[in-house]
Amino acid sequence: MLETRHKSQGDDATTLPGLGTYAFNLSPDGVHLWNQEAKAKTKTSDAEEQCRAVNWEEPIQAYHPVFFNGPQILNYGHLTDIHINSRVNLLQRSPAQVVTRVGEIMGTKKIADLVEPTNRAFRRLLSEIAGDAEAHALLVGGDLIDHQLNAFSKTPPDRTMKAVWDAVSLENQKEGYVRGADMVAFYTMLVDFCRSSSKPAFGVSGNHDCYLAPFGISPRMLSVRANAGIPADLNLTLYEAILAFGPTFDDFKIPSRAGHAPSSFDEAWMEWFYTVFTPFTDFRVQLAKQQLVCLGWGNDEHMVAGDDQGVAHLPRADESVSAVQLKLVTDATRDHVERPVTLLTHFTVASYREEVPMLTQGRATVGRLDSTTNKHTMGTFEKNRAAFIQVLTERTIECVLTGHSHRRGLYFLNAQTQHLQGAASATAVGIAMHEPKGFAIDSVPKAERRPAIIVSDSAGPYPRYNRSGEFEGWGSDKPGGSVVKFDERGELSSVKVVQHGGQQRPRLAVALDYFDIDIDPVWAEGGIETAPFTMDEEADMRRGKLRDDGSFYRLRLALSKRLPSTLRVASLTLHGVGRPSPLTLSFSGRQDEYKLLGEDNVKFWTWCQQVADPDRFLSVTFVWEDPRAPQYEVEGSWDYEARLLALARGSAKWYSIERPRRFAGAVTYRDLPDFAWRTKTRTG
Repeated sequence: MLETRHKSQGDDATTLPGLGTYAFNLSPDGVHLWNQEAKAKTKTSDAEEQCRAVNWEEPIQAYHPVFFNGPQILNYGHLTDIHINSRVNLLQRSPAQVVTRVGEIMGTKKIADLVEPTNRAFRRLLSEIAGDAEAHALLVGGDLIDHQLNAFSKTPPDRTMKAVWDAVSLENQKEGYVRGADMVAFYTMLVDFCRSSSKPAFGVSGNHDCYLAPFGISPRMLSVRANAGIPADLNLTLYEAILAFGPTFDDFKIPSRAGHAPSSFDEAWMEWFYTVFTPFTDFRVQLAKQQLVCLGWGNDEHMVAGDDQGVAHLPRADESVSAVQLKLVTDATRDHVERPVTLLTHFTVASYREEVPMLTQGRATVGRLDSTTNKHTMGTFEKNRAAFIQVLTERTIECVLTGHSHRRGLYFLNAQTQHLQGAASATAVGIAMHEPKGFAIDSVPKAERRPAIIVSDSAGPYPRYNRSGEFEGWGSDKPGGSVVKFDERGELSSVKVVQHGGQQRPRLAVALDYFDIDIDPVWAEGGIETAPFTMDEEADMRRGKLRDDGSFYRLRLALSKRLPSTLRVASLTLHGVGRPSPLTLSFSGRQDEYKLLGEDNVKFWTWCQQVADPDRFLSVTFVWEDPRAPQYEVEGSWDYEARLLALARGSAKWYSIERPRRFAGAVTYRDLPDFAWRTKTRTG
């Protein structure tokens, strides 16, 4: 199977060393994903290059546990939605910056220092589960990778922006992309975990595990971002991610299948998962005093429908829950008193749309489960919904562990299970969503604790986080997972959120960037504008004539009222390539109008003069007076390209600062760099 799946597409350059039948060597970022040495002698033939990435002492095998000398009651570590993606490691070689260093002007951080590879996050979380004495076994919830065909460089690209663009280019697939590199990477890290921790692992498939064709870092379909949150998954703003990836950022050249939306889903590639990790698509494990029921994703997905989840939605498992899967669950529940049941799936059972807050007016957000698909069931299953929900209401399942939505939550069914107002079926049941971090299970009435539906965060990408509506769907948190503990009777006692202390916090700049583009402009009242003035007054200012208080320009920049009221601007820096120095305005208090004083007025006038090249940039820093602010990296700046408009009405004139719009196809976007200009400057 490995040799067949990893065969070249007609060019040896696109073949993994050893035809993908050997594991990689480990590195701090997960694994070595490209060749870091020149030609060397190989074990197979003199014609083949051996690269430092491959561990020739570790052939890929199928390991299946037959005996585990552990406790009678197992606690589970749960990691899901890893989305290993070797291309991201290549992006770490890019010198690209939003604001560049030209002459004496120091730019902002390199994007390579900001990007957080999913491989690194997963390796760190595995170490957390391995070192957690309370976790006895690992459950893997699917979506091990992003896509099977991915960039793989036999020698690392030069540390230039153009070289990295070429290495990951979707137009370079025949020469720069290989099959299965990310599956080999996942295998390498999982085997190392099991050996080093002596803990067994069980897992199910996700929809991405058979995605074949790659797509850009911000793919666009019919002018809409098809996978909207990919840059946020990597802790990058849209502009940063697109600049690092290059001109094929929006590629979504994936063929449509009959009756389906364009999708990279290719069920034949599920063979990799089921040959190496487990031969069972769905299975039930009898433990000493517990049962584990694991349901695979299935052989298809559904991602376009006109229902409460929108026209384009998080893919749903349209072949689950099948009759076979339902029987597997109901058979297990017959013995639930003696052996409590834990159910593991990738598709969700309950999961809210991102814009729905976890808490409403400080209390748990309440919704419903029923035979329809609604805003409380994002990424759910489509078959046998009424029958499966009926099983849940019988409270014979101890807990359900799911992923897919990249948004943690702890859900409990309400006691009232029928005749719910607005429900569409007799099996409707109310649900309440809680923040699992620090939540006390015993605060839930005992009659309602079973089943607990646990959605863990994503264990590679940065997950979505919307606690109280603070960024209306574009908040975030560190990659994470869960440790689920049971008492001596096998009943759920606690859910612990697991994160790695060394992982960079989600950047406030990323949440603001998505909010600005997807929800509402960050700057209210027409954006960043000066108060009106006359041309004669501006000419006098240039000759040194200012108001009595030393001011001239008055800059208005009020934040959107849809942002947290405790967020305010700390500083605004105006960068201009080739200018003598940037202009930084520092803010104190909560003023929406800022007076420029003294020489700053001339500097601002100079910055405002129209030029042909896109050489203006803003860096904005913030203060967030909120006790939850430490969850975010508030200290960094939000950097973006700026466009200046000189406006006039009658004798009045004023300046307006906004983001430029650029064409991609026939559509203009506010998140696109000027690639041609970048290659002409010293930024490459």
